[in-house]
Formats: sequence, structure tokens, C-alpha cells
Amino acid sequence: MHESFDWLKPYPLRNGDRRNYADPDYFQPQILAFTGDDFMERALALIAVGDAEGLRAALAHPAAGAEAGHLKLFQAAHGRFYLVCASLACRRPGFPDRQPDKAAGEQVYFVLRKFVQGVEYAWVAHDQARGAWVAVDSPQGPAGEQRLPLLNAPIGNGRNLWVGYLPTAASETYRVSPADLGQATADLDLRLEELHGRFIAPLTEPIAANAPDTVLQAAAAEDAAHQTHLALSLSVYLLLDLYEFLERYLKDVAAALVRTTVNGFDGDRAAAKEALLTFLGTQSLGGPLRLDQALKAVAEKRDLLNDLGGGDVTGLGFDADYDLSAATLDTAGLKQRIGEALDPAPPEFELPKLVSPSGNDPSGEQVLYAIRCLYTRPACLPPQTRVSRPSPAFRLAGFYDAEAPARPVRIPLPDINMAALRRFNKGVSFLIPESLQKKIERITGREKGLLEDPPKLNPETGGLAFICSFSIQIIFVVAFFLLLLFTIILNILFWWIAFFRICLPVPKKLFSG
Repeated sequence: MHESFDWLKPYPLRNGDRRNYADPDYFQPQILAFTGDDFMERALALIAVGDAEGLRAALAHPAAGAEAGHLKLFQAAHGRFYLVCASLACRRPGFPDRQPDKAAGEQVYFVLRKFVQGVEYAWVAHDQARGAWVAVDSPQGPAGEQRLPLLNAPIGNGRNLWVGYLPTAASETYRVSPADLGQATADLDLRLEELHGRFIAPLTEPIAANAPDTVLQAAAAEDAAHQTHLALSLSVYLLLDLYEFLERYLKDVAAALVRTTVNGFDGDRAAAKEALLTFLGTQSLGGPLRLDQALKAVAEKRDLLNDLGGGDVTGLGFDADYDLSAATLDTAGLKQRIGEALDPAPPEFELPKLVSPSGNDPSGEQVLYAIRCLYTRPACLPPQTRVSRPSPAFRLAGFYDAEAPARPVRIPLPDINMAALRRFNKGVSFLIPESLQKKIERITGREKGLLEDPPKLNPETGGLAFICSFSIQIIFVVAFFLLLLFTIILNILFWWIAFFRICLPVPKKLFSG
């Protein structure tokens, strides 16, 4: 005998309901909203006794002023939690509940669907961290769609509901081509932006709008004052950044730099790669050293430079010839030739799975989400899948949404009288390596004495580090005062003091307990 099933709104909410069965709400999963970390216990308690009034009060409703009556769901960080709730029933008079046959491989679950301009998309996970939104060509969805679990929640009268936790935030990402993001980003190549940020900008751009010096020029001035090798060290590591960039995106060019002979390049970009290699050989660092020779030298000592000890580049054989602070490299020509040698297809953008607080898809179109519940019967011939109608449509609020409720956080500050300060345990320990200790030695004034317990040892020759223990309570007090200080200073730019805090009087006797 042919069997048919339906996903209906939760049984307690439809019990005694005289609505027309053709009403979409009758055949629609519902979304319950709760506050507090005990939301699951309270939801199951309502379901267990079939509390229709309690469940009806828990139904998510559109917020005041929400566009087109759509729900707006907030995140767990805001203290809001949401459950998908539905009944799986046989299509017979009275809609008796259907219990899946697990032994036959039958399953129930729900999926999150995205709707953009009326087109429905399903999330297909490629791995634990990345997936893609794929257009749905049938209600069952594409293979590999992410399935979210449903829990069987019994009601005291023998009926049961299916309940699932609706995640309103996700760490997964997906990739989209620049062309799909619109004209503004169609010509944007993230590889060239990375080259600019890692190598070109420190050589050419000022460190601040009102400071003419670049990063390297400022480091060179620091050298003159302290007789250190800061500018040289920065130069060597910038060269290493350039080599690692080439190794990542132009492996054959990077390999040619470290070989004594060049065997030529293959592919459509062979001529451009040859031109890039020739260009690197014509760029002087201001002395006898050429850029290609410098890149070869840093590549050969790459492991030593990347060692956690880091450090003294002069001890690795790098001298003043490697200093880029006075070099006049043709950075525009370098960027152009690298761009010509790169694969013409720019890399895809990696975007969050769920849309930004603006509620728009990368294409600029507005996004809505909905839930569908599914019941699969693989043992049938052919296999059957019963898909629910979509739940009420909703938007997802961003973490910093202005309408998001504030989850109460109470942090009692420590007392700062002398007796309390003396008794605070020194439970936070910092391991101070030799390189940091050298920097501490350069602090002028008596404040460095705070870190000289046990008595100072010679860090230049002793090879020793310190473990200094501090009070977390005092650290927090210092951080709190710094927060107030910088908030007041930055108020000059943002004028946010009026919105920063609300202070309420509290009877002093409340602090005694």
C-alpha cells in the first residue's frame, strides 16, 4: 500500500486549530526563540506536557519595524537561542505521528537554505572549514548538503515532535570569484595586493599621514640613535617576504633564483617569467648587490631566518649591502612584471558562510534564510524523501548588530586598598626570553626595576631568561584604567563618550557580601 507523509507545524500548536488545512502555516516547521543557557531544558519541559500556550509564547515573531515581517534571529553571544520544531505525520485522518524505521536506514534531519531573488541555495560542505552555496534544482537538495540533526521529543499524550538547534553563526567559509562580486572587485587581484602589503608598501609608503618617513626610513633613524641593526634586519626580512611570495605564486621563478643555471620556463607565461627574472637581475640595492642575488641569499638561509630565535642577521652574513632604506628599486616595474607573470585567473575570495550584518549577498542582493525538514526512506523503490515546506523566512543578525540584545556580563572589579593589593596572588607568569629582555634593558627610568626580581643577570652573555609572576587582579585594574584613558583620548575622533557607559548607584552594603 502506498504511504504518504507530511511535515506539519508542532502538534500542540495545531491541536484544536480550525484553520484550513490548505493554509501554508499548517504544513510549515516553526521556529521557537528562547533566552538563557537552559533553553533546551525549558523547551523539552514545555513539549513533554504539551503546553500549547507556552510553545505559542515561545514562537519567534518579527521584531518591531522589521521589513516585510521577516524574522530577525540573533546569535548565541547575544543570549538568544532558536529551535526548529515540527511534526512528522502520516497523511491519514488525524495526522498520526510517523516514527522512522532506523533499522531500514530511515533518517530525519533539517537543512538551512538561502534565498536570493527567489532562487534557493543549499550549503554543500567540501570539508570542515569550507563549502559552497549551490543552487537547488529539486527540493531534496544536492548531494553533500550539510545536514543538521533533529531530536525526537516525546509528548506526554503519546505524540512526539522533532526539535533541532538552529545555528545562527558559522565559522565555515566559501569561495567566490571576483567577477561574481561586481565591477568594483572584478579587476582586483589579491596576489598583487599581498605583494604591495608585504614588500612594496614598507619601501614606499609613509608610516602615518603626517609623517613623511617610510617604515625603513624610521628604522634607519632608530639605527643612528642606538647603533643597532634594525633597518638591516627589516630589509633582510622584507627580502625574505618577497622570496616567499614568489615561492607561493611563481614557484618556477623562485626555483630559478636559487639555481646557478636556468633551464627555461614552460607554459603560456614563459616569456613573462623570463622578463621578470631578467628584471630582478637589473635592480641594484644601492651598491654592488643585485635584487636577484639578495633573494638567493635569503632563500639559502630561510630556515635560520625563520627560526624562533630569529635575530642577528649580521651573524648570518648579511651586511650593509642588503639595507633597503636607501635603495631605489623600481617597485612599480616589479609589480607590473609580477602581474604579467602570474596566472591570469585571479584567486577567489574567501567569504563567510552567512551574510554580513547588511543582510546582502556578495552580489548585492538581499538574502533570506529558511529551514526545511527532510525524511528519507532509502529502502523504498525508488528511494523516497519527504521535504517540508520552508519555515518562516528570517534574516541573521551580525555580531555587532545595533538591534542585538546585550547579554548581561557582570565583572566585579577588585578592591585596591593596600591590604587587598598585598594579598593578591601572583598567579600570572610571563616567560621573558633574552631578546625581549634586551628591549627591556633599553627602557629608561626606574620603571624597568619592576621586572628585575630576581636580580638582573647579564642577558648578553648569560643566555638566561626570566619567569616573572604578576597579580591578575592588578593587571585587570591597569587594563581598566587604560581602557578609560584611551576611550577619553579617542573621543576626540569618535565622540562616543555619551554612548560608552551607564553608571547606576549601588548601595555600598551590597559589596560587603
